[in-house]
Amino acid sequence: MRDGRVLELVPDADWLAHGEVLLARYRLLAAEHTRCTKHRNPKENPGILRGALEETVAGRPLDARRLGLLRHVVESMVRRRGLPGSVAHTALRRRQAEQAALPSHHALAQLMLRRLAVLPQETGITAVAPLLGAVTEEESRETGLPAGAVVPSTIRQVVESVLSAPLGTLTEAGTRHAEPAGCQGPSSNGDGRPRTG
Repeated sequence: MRDGRVLELVPDADWLAHGEVLLARYRLLAAEHTRCTKHRNPKENPGILRGALEETVAGRPLDARRLGLLRHVVESMVRRRGLPGSVAHTALRRRQAEQAALPSHHALAQLMLRRLAVLPQETGITAVAPLLGAVTEEESRETGLPAGAVVPSTIRQVVESVLSAPLGTLTEAGTRHAEPAGCQGPSSNGDGRPRTG
């Protein structure tokens, strides 16, 4: 890049070798993670970037249309995120890494299932607070989840829905599913009255 223009300079041998390494890594990851497909679309930014890199590494110059498309993509990305190594770009990547390091909702839901499995299954729960606490040290050792990880609100809401308490308490707590225990089975029409017919 010179004066903010991609491929204004001819890439040297080191740049081309690094490009080959990136493409090899991409192919390995793409083969391993087959559910992700957006990067394969040649009209999306990742596809445009990868295609241009493949052509350049192979020694084929980009035609004017493809070069213009590549430059537009790069300029848009820099405008939105900042230049690699800039304060804004570094801060963004740090936030993204922090987010990626968080445990998945699925893993935390599995923890909730473990916590709920030891409780009586015939009745609701009289206190949900103990179930919704952060991951303990013992749970961390058993599950690999980071100690102190917080249960997300979407999972909290599901657990809170099994609270068994007087209607006033449920309303005050903001529980969405305030049906009395035992009125949610096939013999109920959803409003607590027995189903007829």
